[in-house]
Amino acid sequence: MFRWLSHSVHRQRAACICALLVLFVGLSWPAVRTEAVAQGDGMMVYDEGTVQTPRYRTLSGTTWSAESSLPTAAATNTYNITRAAPTRNELITGVVNASGTLTIYRWNGTTWSNEWTIATGLGNVPRFDIAYEQSSGKAMVLYSRNVATTNELAYRIWDGTSWTTATNLDAVRTSGIVQYVRLASRAGTDELAAAWGDANFDLSANYFDGANAVWKGEPTAALETALTITSANAAISSRVFDLAFEQTSGDLLIVWGKNVTATPSYVTRTAGVGGAWGTATSGGASFKTAGQDMQLASEPGTNYIAYANVSAYNGATGNYAEAAMWTGTAWANFDNYDTIISAMGISLARTSVAWLKNGTQSQAVVTYDDSASAGVDWIAFNKNTDAWSAIRIDYTGAPAPSSTGPGGAMYLTTNPFNTSEATYVAVDATNSLYTKKISFDGALFTWTSTETGGVVPEASIASKVGWAASFVYNAYIPPPPTLSVDIVDAGGVTVASPSLVMSSIAASGSCQTTTGTLGVSAQKIHVSNTTATPAWTLSIAATAGTTGNWSSGGATYDFNDASGSPAGCADGGDADTIAGQLSADPSVSTITPQSGCTTTGLTKGTVGAFNQGVTDNITLVNASSSTGTNCYWDIIGTSLSQKVPELQPAGTYSLPMTVTIVAN
Repeated sequence: MFRWLSHSVHRQRAACICALLVLFVGLSWPAVRTEAVAQGDGMMVYDEGTVQTPRYRTLSGTTWSAESSLPTAAATNTYNITRAAPTRNELITGVVNASGTLTIYRWNGTTWSNEWTIATGLGNVPRFDIAYEQSSGKAMVLYSRNVATTNELAYRIWDGTSWTTATNLDAVRTSGIVQYVRLASRAGTDELAAAWGDANFDLSANYFDGANAVWKGEPTAALETALTITSANAAISSRVFDLAFEQTSGDLLIVWGKNVTATPSYVTRTAGVGGAWGTATSGGASFKTAGQDMQLASEPGTNYIAYANVSAYNGATGNYAEAAMWTGTAWANFDNYDTIISAMGISLARTSVAWLKNGTQSQAVVTYDDSASAGVDWIAFNKNTDAWSAIRIDYTGAPAPSSTGPGGAMYLTTNPFNTSEATYVAVDATNSLYTKKISFDGALFTWTSTETGGVVPEASIASKVGWAASFVYNAYIPPPPTLSVDIVDAGGVTVASPSLVMSSIAASGSCQTTTGTLGVSAQKIHVSNTTATPAWTLSIAATAGTTGNWSSGGATYDFNDASGSPAGCADGGDADTIAGQLSADPSVSTITPQSGCTTTGLTKGTVGAFNQGVTDNITLVNASSSTGTNCYWDIIGTSLSQKVPELQPAGTYSLPMTVTIVAN
């Protein structure tokens, strides 16, 4: 039972009898099941050839919905990034079209809307990223303004209701047009980290304090001035850097590739808005392959961060794949596991990594493209044995990626509600889109194909395939379905100590009546029903039960004695020796439904009087099977009347009452 208790101070006349009805609220409902919004399900956004409308499908278990469309992007699509809100049923997707225009779309749980557009320029990799603050649920879109020298970046923030106007962010340590942007969220906080690379192949970063909406500053110098170049291209062309937070300490790790150098570099930043940047450092001789197309993945609940990278440079010739572990203080577990992979290219994402956990067993799975055969190429790191596996047998469940492998893009995403499984989305060398699922039982991995009917979801992905598809799991866990009653103010905020004051009367030798109103604009009865059961009953009764009474110090009078004429003016046959009766008339009340809801099926109670053993509670409102659900209603204006017996001593009397709702 939830209770709200109050007191009031009133100016009294001599020999005054003042009545204060103290309100509690109680509730009762059937057992309900706690669920997330489509818990464990998600959404995939992708492009289709020259079609100007981005496509999407929702995932339920292992079943994909039919293809649907977002609003038009006004030109052929090239890149998209999708993120999920942690505090509401919402997704935000950014799509860059062939004209270099970024369109931001928002999914509200039912439909997509076109939120805004901005010109970022069209590069080889996305010039924007999206991240949600994990506590407030605010979302940031950070993007290139396609200008050099000053104010090269800008950002907008969505607070769940509206977007801020664009705010410029001057990249102090870089001066070229920003060509690649990455954002990361620190778990359990409103802190974000950003990293970006520019047309001069310089790299810098910054840290955002979401609680105060301020950036905390870049490192004292550019982190890098010679980021890895792909295929002698004169622009950033691959995932040449990445960033991730340690999940326990909150420290930040940024890793990047240095051109023609057979080892990546890294920097750390200590946790929090007051944290400090470390010194950019070479990863050391244990790395055998340059950082060129990389991804980081933080292990939940630890400071381990998995590193996966494919590269066309290791100080010699050929194309190589490498993995390693950041332990929170140092690099370890290096594995240069494959030296025959598909050639690196522009606008490709050819490796992915994610953690899968089952009980005490934890493993990081890395997928990549070895170009030797059809299927999914992969290895795994066993955290419990502290070792990488040998290259696993390719998964070739139909439909399988082409013999040249998923050479365009691949993303492996862990289910936040079931960390023993992950969804794999890939685009192969024939520009076909594939979807698979991997699960971990604590000992063995199992791959399954999730393409509906064994047919690829899309066979005409556009040419810039590295970010042509994105997938996210729903991240929001709503409150469990409830049927509840509360006392709220005019703004809908819970009143901490609700009460109502009956009219004052002067002490008298005759029986008198005091009146009041249950439910006023400042203290409304608020009923909410998000369960699947539409029928309920709202009633009021004395908190102490049938033996309760009005009291002021040692003086008392009754609330449920119907004796006398008029009723309530004399003591009857109940166990006490006091008179008095409280009546309520809910028929004169007003019920205001939530916008979009109605009062259909709601019936106000009729006038009634408390009578011990006969009427121990009074119904205020009844809801029937035709009443809506996922709605709330505010109730005010129930008339109260109390008979006060003769010769009642002066005082301020109170009677605790409880308003209760019960599902029918």
